[in-house]
Amino acid sequence: MRLLPLCLVLLLFLAACGGQPAGADPDPTPDPIIEPDPDPEPQPDAGRIVIASHVDGERIVGDRSITFAGSVEGLTEPVSVTLTQNGAPVEVTFDGEAFAAELELQLNANRLVVTATGEGASTATAELTLEYPFADLETFQSGSLVIGQPDLESGDSGLGPGSLFGAEGATSIHQGRLYVPDFHNNRVLVFEGLPSANGAEAIFAMGQPDLYSNSRGTSATTLARPSGMASHGERLLVLEDSNSRVLIWNEPPTGPDSPADVVVGQPGFDARAWECDAAHLYLPKSLSVAGGRLVVADTSNHRVLIWNEVPRENGVLPDLVLGQATFDTCEPNDDDQNGSMDGGPTARTLDNPTGVWTDGVKLAVADRANNRVLIWSEFPTESFTPADIVLGQPDMTSRWAGVGPDRMQNPVGVTSNGNQLFVSDLDNYRVLVWNGFPDAARDADVVLGQASLEAREYVGDADPQRLTTPFGLYFHDGKLLVSDRRNNRIVVFE
Repeated sequence: MRLLPLCLVLLLFLAACGGQPAGADPDPTPDPIIEPDPDPEPQPDAGRIVIASHVDGERIVGDRSITFAGSVEGLTEPVSVTLTQNGAPVEVTFDGEAFAAELELQLNANRLVVTATGEGASTATAELTLEYPFADLETFQSGSLVIGQPDLESGDSGLGPGSLFGAEGATSIHQGRLYVPDFHNNRVLVFEGLPSANGAEAIFAMGQPDLYSNSRGTSATTLARPSGMASHGERLLVLEDSNSRVLIWNEPPTGPDSPADVVVGQPGFDARAWECDAAHLYLPKSLSVAGGRLVVADTSNHRVLIWNEVPRENGVLPDLVLGQATFDTCEPNDDDQNGSMDGGPTARTLDNPTGVWTDGVKLAVADRANNRVLIWSEFPTESFTPADIVLGQPDMTSRWAGVGPDRMQNPVGVTSNGNQLFVSDLDNYRVLVWNGFPDAARDADVVLGQASLEAREYVGDADPQRLTTPFGLYFHDGKLLVSDRRNNRIVVFE
């Protein structure tokens, strides 16, 4: 007689017990049978809106009239489309698939919301913001805000969290914080954003151990006469006049002890030499960063230096030089490059270039001692490239100072938002404004600091409408920030 396998015996036993192991509760009810719903509720379509003409955050330069267009996908017909601009409805055409609207952009921010509605109230929405940067300024208007003084009628120098001594360099806003070069106090004041009231106080000072010190230094944490600011992605750049260098922080400093990561213009953080070569700067006054490029006004070497990439290591040499043919010649207005100054300027020479601005496509230089601003309509790719536009002079070989809508006297600062050009005309005590970036020589449209484009009145005391020594310029969110050096203040115009 053969024995059944043990597993077979166990199966027979479980079957005799109702299929449940000993001690287990039997399942009294079978699994329910789920019948399909003969009339299910309709589900919303998975629709989407595709914007074809623009991208979120795009800055529009030039004509304010644009065609805004896109398409609707995935919604069941009939479909309707609506569009709002800063909350106001805008007429839009729609052919069942593609939509378009002719828009007149408002100054600065334009919030656009597109909504498509299909059958059964199914919807799709797309939102984006287009920027049309512009400062709506009028001749001789008053400043709206002052930094470094308790009010717009004060101009004393000082030391502390809310005071300045020789506000010369252009300011900068980086990751929400405002950075203000405090020239003679050898520091950069850091504010939590652009102040909303006069007399704001900084949260800390770069270059000093506290807000009441102002000693010069040459190290990774100290400064000597900072003359300009710029930013590039996460990185913050500080230009120094006396140390003749650019300091670069790879991340924004968190306090006065945050050291710079990179130095340009000197071989190391403890070096301070003024030379005419590719490795050094000589009393630089301005810098600009755009399109990945670094541009520096190497003022006392009478040249502009260009790095095609913002350096990440110490001592990186520039790629191009303007105003000179080589990195070893540094005389003003030396077109023949014989090592001595010629009788006058040309389209490719410079004499004390003090202000620079670029958007990565165009380049503008305030050529101080030649009393003009030079513009390169296309960014230079070779050294000693001549400019193609001159402002402030009738031609490329003139340099006489003057006053009026087409003349200048020691221009030192230049900036642009792409739609306007701003120039600090130092010894005419004014800022000139061109509405529309100049594509040829033409008169300025607006003047700040003077009652008219023909006026040249010096007023030594601080005043809401007057500028004594306008220097660095910075545009942000519809506002122009003017560094008024002798009045020890930053004046905001909007």
